[in-house]
Amino acid sequence: MKGHRRAPWAARVLSVAVTTVALGCEEKNAIWVVRGSTAERLEFGVSRRRGGTSPISLGGLAVRTCPSASDTVRNVWIVLPDSGAGPVARIRYGEPPPGYRSLEGPVALGMGCHYASILGTGRVHVQVKLDGSVMEMRFRVLSDST
Repeated sequence: MKGHRRAPWAARVLSVAVTTVALGCEEKNAIWVVRGSTAERLEFGVSRRRGGTSPISLGGLAVRTCPSASDTVRNVWIVLPDSGAGPVARIRYGEPPPGYRSLEGPVALGMGCHYASILGTGRVHVQVKLDGSVMEMRFRVLSDST
């Protein structure tokens, strides 16, 4: 994965726009952590419903750190469609699917809570543990502990 580069102002605005549209859009989409994922090889499944296999068109994917008392939310990877972007069913962290591009990041995932969202209703929290394993969280985790 490439190292973190300071995102331009436009990337931050777009990140807010992706979140705003994701929260306001009525289209139902799902995102989840694919079984067997680790911090080094994190893979998300995406579909109309959790566990589905039908690919969907993505308007964007945002992966951020979760808010905590000791740190602010940071974008770690923002992905947007380019021309020719087709539907996808899996997204490996740090590797934009064909027809998509990284607008910001990817940054190596550190220990703690991360939040991934796609346009529509798809959201998932991922806890990266000290040993590099990952665990999907059903509710937002505000603690940095493992």
